[in-house]
Amino acid sequence: YRSVLVQIRERTEAVRAVIFSSPVNASDIEVAALNLRTMIELVALGSLVANRPEAERVASALHKKGWDEARKIARQVNPRYWPVPTRQVQVANGKFALARETRAYLTEADAAPAWGFLSSLLHAHNPFQEVADPEGTRRRVAAILEKTMILLAHHTLYLSHPDFVINAGMRMKPDGDVHVDLFKRTGKAGSPQESWDVVRARYDGET
Repeated sequence: YRSVLVQIRERTEAVRAVIFSSPVNASDIEVAALNLRTMIELVALGSLVANRPEAERVASALHKKGWDEARKIARQVNPRYWPVPTRQVQVANGKFALARETRAYLTEADAAPAWGFLSSLLHAHNPFQEVADPEGTRRRVAAILEKTMILLAHHTLYLSHPDFVINAGMRMKPDGDVHVDLFKRTGKAGSPQESWDVVRARYDGET
């Protein structure tokens, strides 16, 4: 999963380099749209890292049929496939806990129209139709990027196996590394003995 987030981070920089340059033209927007659409696809594929056959089915659906079919497959495998954005909040005794992110982020419902809009930017336009305003398009692409980054800045990812969950962050460390912790449930779910233990921690650059 860390490698998925690293890919997303790299594409984020590519989108920023284009979207926040001036002036912006149609080919710049196409580059940004392609990278941002791929980022959204990687979000959908991320929770299936432990399910290779299903991940391949989702990837194939994205290439051949589109977002709606890919989402349908992902939800069949893991109804909770979409990341849950979180933030750290201070609790009693100076300790910290995770709470749900309150800023606007890219929801699963947002993904379909965002993916469709970005896809539309990658096709040749009818010469008889009015060309879209580049500045307005840039603002819309930038808004999708911002919501995607809020989604992934710190998030919880529920895997298809109910006893495993991932907590991950992008740019949590001062040097901007990607941080991924895999937790395993011990004890019966909902019982006083239930707890979650870290079984694997990965940072950018580690093997």
